[in-house]
Amino acid sequence: MSKKNMSHYLKIIFVNVFLLFANYTLASIENVENICIPRIINFNKTSYNAANQTWHISQNKKGYLYFANSGGLLEYDGSQWTNNTLSNGRSLLRCVSIADDQKIYTGAQNEFGYWIEESGSRKLKYISISQHFNLHLKDEDFWKIVMLKNEIYFQSSKNIYKFNPKENTISIIPAPNLYQFIFTVNKRIFVQEKKLGLMELKRNKLVPVTGGDVLHGDCVYGMVSLSPTSILIATIDKGLYRIDNDIVSKCNFPCDAFLTKNQIFSLSLLPNGHIAFGTILNGLLITDTKGNIVSNINKQKGLANNTVLSIFCDRNGNLWLGLDMGISQVQINNPIRNFPDHTGLLGSVYDIKEDMDRLYFATNQGLYYCSTADLAYPDKEPKFNLMPNTQGQAWELQRIGNRLFCCHNKGLFLIKGTQVTQVYKGSGTNHIVEINDKTAVFSTYEGLSILKIQGQSFITHKLMEYPYYSNYLAKDKNNLIYVGNNSVGIYQLRFDATFDRVLSSRNKLENINLNKKTFKGVYSDRNNLYLLDQSGIFKYNTTQGLFLPDATLNRLLPKGITINRLQFTNHDMWCYSPDRFFCIRNYDQPSAYLLTRNMEQLYNQVVNTNENILNISPDKYLVCTSNSFSVLNTSNFGKQNKQLEVYIRDIGTFTNKMSSLKLEKPLSYYSKHEIEFPNNHSTIFIRFTLPYYENAEKIRFSYRIKGSSDSFSIPSQSSTVTFPHLPSGNYTFQVKATIEGTNEVYYSQDLKIKILPPWYFGWFGYILAMILICITIYLLDLYLKERLKRQQKQIAKDYENEMSKMENKMLQEQVRLQNEELLGITKTMLYKTRLMNKLDAEILKISENKLVPAANLRGLKQIIEKNKNPEEEWKIFEMSFNNTYNNYLVKLSTRFPSLTTSDLKLAAYIRMNISSKEIASLLNISLKSIEMARYRLRKKLEIDHEQNLTAFLMSI
Repeated sequence: MSKKNMSHYLKIIFVNVFLLFANYTLASIENVENICIPRIINFNKTSYNAANQTWHISQNKKGYLYFANSGGLLEYDGSQWTNNTLSNGRSLLRCVSIADDQKIYTGAQNEFGYWIEESGSRKLKYISISQHFNLHLKDEDFWKIVMLKNEIYFQSSKNIYKFNPKENTISIIPAPNLYQFIFTVNKRIFVQEKKLGLMELKRNKLVPVTGGDVLHGDCVYGMVSLSPTSILIATIDKGLYRIDNDIVSKCNFPCDAFLTKNQIFSLSLLPNGHIAFGTILNGLLITDTKGNIVSNINKQKGLANNTVLSIFCDRNGNLWLGLDMGISQVQINNPIRNFPDHTGLLGSVYDIKEDMDRLYFATNQGLYYCSTADLAYPDKEPKFNLMPNTQGQAWELQRIGNRLFCCHNKGLFLIKGTQVTQVYKGSGTNHIVEINDKTAVFSTYEGLSILKIQGQSFITHKLMEYPYYSNYLAKDKNNLIYVGNNSVGIYQLRFDATFDRVLSSRNKLENINLNKKTFKGVYSDRNNLYLLDQSGIFKYNTTQGLFLPDATLNRLLPKGITINRLQFTNHDMWCYSPDRFFCIRNYDQPSAYLLTRNMEQLYNQVVNTNENILNISPDKYLVCTSNSFSVLNTSNFGKQNKQLEVYIRDIGTFTNKMSSLKLEKPLSYYSKHEIEFPNNHSTIFIRFTLPYYENAEKIRFSYRIKGSSDSFSIPSQSSTVTFPHLPSGNYTFQVKATIEGTNEVYYSQDLKIKILPPWYFGWFGYILAMILICITIYLLDLYLKERLKRQQKQIAKDYENEMSKMENKMLQEQVRLQNEELLGITKTMLYKTRLMNKLDAEILKISENKLVPAANLRGLKQIIEKNKNPEEEWKIFEMSFNNTYNNYLVKLSTRFPSLTTSDLKLAAYIRMNISSKEIASLLNISLKSIEMARYRLRKKLEIDHEQNLTAFLMSI
């Protein structure tokens, strides 16, 4: 063979060996995911209020989970646990299975049947099949339920009961000795009989499976399909077997020894073809289809217990484990897996790099490494080794040419396999940037230095042009160095061609659009330079010599985001903000897009201001965290789950406790029909849920009640809302659920509610109102008529009164005139009497003085005597007095017939209230005679001494 051909073949061999080694290394690095654990959520018996042990798990089409627990049938809808118990006290359930019609079939001690949801109460109601068929069961625990061709098989150790719900019939297949378990695989039913081994059930007959007699005793605990003609059999202590072409044989999977040692108790086939084994001694084991161990999750790695009694894969591909003590959810579809650093050996990891067949970890406790070959054994703990003399803070790992360097608190180290060489000791270093494979620039605690590699020698020298600590170190395609921190700003350094000296240094860079007040960092990737500013991301344009906003990147940024730091991995730009981080995939292409989903779970774990990510495959990344590291698998960033829906679970009233409202139909019926509440209702509550279990703590509910407000409420974690008092009217209630960190939104059905008006606004109220109105009108009519009558009477009375007043007035006027006339007569009589008496006195005087002859005075005396005529005057006075005082003297003389004319005269004058002196003149007697006459009158009138005479006479 010629030297030329020999050289050609050697090159081919070298390339193949290199590719083989590279592929092996890549595969080994990817295996790091298998030593990490997905998110695990543990529930203990106080969480779900039942017993420790959970024997079987199932899920209905809405997504609610059901657990056959030693304390009853558990229901979990994502918001609330509910324990449903049997009324006969036999609540130790062993199995649960849900049929297409959503009936929940369960098996217990000496009991089997199904549960349905009562539309009225929204609670599960149990219906016993065994009691319906009068099966008198004794010492029969029902461990398994399988379904095939619309028939349900309930298996106990003594019998298999085949129930046909359509025909409502049951048939019994007794065990020849004792049954272990029943399974349905590839549309076939297999039963392990404890003495006869594995058998197939055909037409209610047990048919031995060839080679199945080896599987006798307490043996088979699970069977799953490997293909249409191949079935995997899991035994508790004999390892794995398989059925190929209806023949049982030993299965030599690589995991067999592990499973034999740790004892299989449960088995499940996963959607991706992987197989999940639940063990008694070592938790959960997941293998690929060839039995290679993919993951081992036990109590040490986060499970509540090492004994896995049951496994169920939910509709989102995540696992639920029924444990001997509690329930665990293992989110195997979660894109994030964490390495369980139980001892705290690694501490906070600041950077990770792979070099040949090792992973190196720069941590706060030193520089560690592990062999990538250790990552191929998930059931074993990888061994981490501390590199000699590297205790303390390690900041960064960076490759210069084909050499790996570590920036450390002690200086700069060159990494060679399991050893390090310190190439710089002046002070601590934190960043290093490659200029070429022989030259690098690195930042120290005291400034900036140059590293030159000359064969096996390393030469460093300090640059006086930048004597500061740096947070940022980057270079552009022209090898201009940008270095600085937020205090002194950014310096631009230009070197000579050999990087021996600095040609220029400046920190006033406003002319290239770098603002010292608003910049937040300078970064480089593949000779492209990026500026992080308060207003967004800028890229250096070499043609214009300016930092210009990158429209593609800024368009993808979430609104209102504040970014503090950037990092680059291949074609990914990682953006770190104060409360999250995310990735811009293909950031340097027009097809760039944003990846954010699920990353919020990791943010609280990363090292703030020193976040770092290593790309280990197209979709897998190692994320440095304060608790070691995590694996982020972006291929598991699922799209929005369109199966999800917000369900309204219950409605009722709340006083001292919540009381469900009895309804005639299921709640779905009331999306178009109204639920009625009285006007004086208590507080109304509505409970709802989103059966989403991966990030249940990220679910936020908001609601609106149309008729009161069309806007949704402020998002909250609460899955119950209360309304203290809704006014009468028609309302439509709706719930919206969002998941923080995503754009996913889910809605509930409408729920129509009617608050009835007060009773007086109902038909009874209207009828009563009409009756009251009619009565009111009738009474008002009566009242108005009565009032009219009263008014008419009053008017007549007023008229009479007015007429009476007028008559009285006229009468009074007449009396006044008569009194005046009577008074005038009395005065005239008094005057005439006085005058006559005076004339008599004068005539007597003249006669006594004999001044005039007596004969001459006789005529005058006759005239006087004639004019005195008291009888004539009295008649006139009496007539006038009786007219004035209504025949007073007639009445008085009639009542007192003993009265004389003189008595009547005295009584009349006293009645007129004339003084005694004037009466004396009128009667032409003395005052003493008047007193005597008054005395005699009182006596005749029979008046008491104390009674006033005038008042008595005036009262008659």
